[in-house]
Amino acid sequence: MILSIGEILIDELPDSRRVGGAPFNFAYHLKQLGMPVRFFSRVGADPDGQRIRDLLARSGFDLQDLQTDPRAATGRVRVRLDAAGVPTFEVLAAAAYDRLENAPRLDAALAAAPRMIYFGSLIQRTAPARDLLGSLLARRPSDTSAFCDINLRPRCYDAVSLRACLEHADILKLNTEELAEVVARLELPPGGDTAETVHRLMGTFHLRQVALTRGARGSSLYRDGRAWHAHPEPLGQDLADTVGAGDAFAAMLAAGLLAHRPPEALLRRATRFAAAVCTVAGALPADNDFYRAFRRPTRG
Repeated sequence: MILSIGEILIDELPDSRRVGGAPFNFAYHLKQLGMPVRFFSRVGADPDGQRIRDLLARSGFDLQDLQTDPRAATGRVRVRLDAAGVPTFEVLAAAAYDRLENAPRLDAALAAAPRMIYFGSLIQRTAPARDLLGSLLARRPSDTSAFCDINLRPRCYDAVSLRACLEHADILKLNTEELAEVVARLELPPGGDTAETVHRLMGTFHLRQVALTRGARGSSLYRDGRAWHAHPEPLGQDLADTVGAGDAFAAMLAAGLLAHRPPEALLRRATRFAAAVCTVAGALPADNDFYRAFRRPTRG
């Protein structure tokens, strides 16, 4: 079982409102790929919260894992797209997910020894949520891996939350801009090149693996002192937008790691899946037939 903990919210795009949030997108993809996953978050007692509950119910999630806050509103993010479909995000403050509580069901899920716990940086923008997450990760079973996906949003992170991400993670996923920001914010000695910087980060924080997405240059996976690389998938006129591409990459990367796929194969598969998500509007495909080709084992 995979345990995903963090924000769920409403993405307010220029022409639509969609359910999103990196931990939910990650969990949703894995659920549609046929993997056992539980998702824990918190929504408000409002229409957006009910919309989220309805979607989770239709998607096969256990609604008892979703907390309801009687005072705080369901989270929202204003998403703007540039001419190339690349998003910028304005995350609204004081959301229900910031008030996630350590409920008995969350403790029970942890005691069930999940194979992996996924978390990100946004859920740690407040001290109470950061402390709760840190406590859960510190108590995870020794054979449960911690997968951290850093998503840096303006005014939603600081050096304390970034350090917490790295100190709890076994597996780290981030992009090149986020790597540079982490190194700068934590005042770490810069490396000579990207690979040296990543390996130095891994040594400092005892990270077992780092996945780095590099935009037009593809993606890389670092572990055991080695690096593997995958070229990006050409999209051309098929591109809709890049919203959720990183979450899709993370989900397929996690699936490949848990299946013990070779590094080259899991990188190629994660890259293809992220590119496919870029051909649909928003982070999640509206048609679940989208996942059919990715459920079948394929070479590489």
